[in-house]
Amino acid sequence: MDFHQLKTFYTVAKHKNFTRASKELAISQPAVSRQIESLEKYFDLTLFHRVGRHIELTDAGKTLYTMGEQILALVQKTSAVLDGMKNLESGSLQVGASTTIGNYFMVPVVMKFMERYPGIQLNLDIKSTTEIQQQIERNLLDIAIVPEIPSSQSLVKESFLNDDIVLIAPKSHSLTMKKDVTLKDVSNEKLIVRGVGSNTRKTIEEHFKKHNVELNPAVELGSTEAIKQAVIAGGGISFLPKITIESELKLNAVEIVEGRNLILSRKFFIVHHKDSYPSPAVKAFIDFLIKKNDLV
Repeated sequence: MDFHQLKTFYTVAKHKNFTRASKELAISQPAVSRQIESLEKYFDLTLFHRVGRHIELTDAGKTLYTMGEQILALVQKTSAVLDGMKNLESGSLQVGASTTIGNYFMVPVVMKFMERYPGIQLNLDIKSTTEIQQQIERNLLDIAIVPEIPSSQSLVKESFLNDDIVLIAPKSHSLTMKKDVTLKDVSNEKLIVRGVGSNTRKTIEEHFKKHNVELNPAVELGSTEAIKQAVIAGGGISFLPKITIESELKLNAVEIVEGRNLILSRKFFIVHHKDSYPSPAVKAFIDFLIKKNDLV
């Protein structure tokens, strides 16, 4: 087995299609087929079930796909380490971030980093906290920025950013004119929340439980942007990370409700796998992140 055969297999398995794989690899479809056949002969195992034009991985194929993904990621990391030695003139970075910090903090930071280091190729993967955690545990990312760290001996974390979650309401909502609003008051209002699985939702649930108040969501929406629009339209109130509502506050589209226990705090972490080998580009990006955070 050689590297090109493994890469070809991985690409076919990813697309479950020989034609799309050949286009991505810029080689002919017969060449793709020959490499897969050679790989199957090498292992003396069938890697794909072929039914008409459709293909599915066999058990052996699934195993090779999982391990091949890790091998290819390690090869990519090795290349990144070597490329990064050229005074940050080249290299690549695989960065993962959970939804809130990814969309509202990381994107502008990444743009500024790429302006300073135009030769570095940076891929920012924004997904749910759970998905990013799974990727970093499999050592598929150089670093990740997440608000929650699973109990794993394979991960190394560094405290990064404090994030306040505040209660917002439409302009002139009754709660904005009331003094000393409590969580009990909030529970009697039409509360809009993110779906189950969101770390913001989890933080809110834990906060209400800590203060012995029942959380009664009236509406669940799939994104922060959808929640903001619902609040602006007068559809209810919501707890959202303060970093996500800066524009709406400047435009006076929403108000922060003041009261007791209405500010929820959580911390974001920079995380990497203990077996990763930070390249100069990774180290430069982490330094850049920390400096930008100091200015927030």
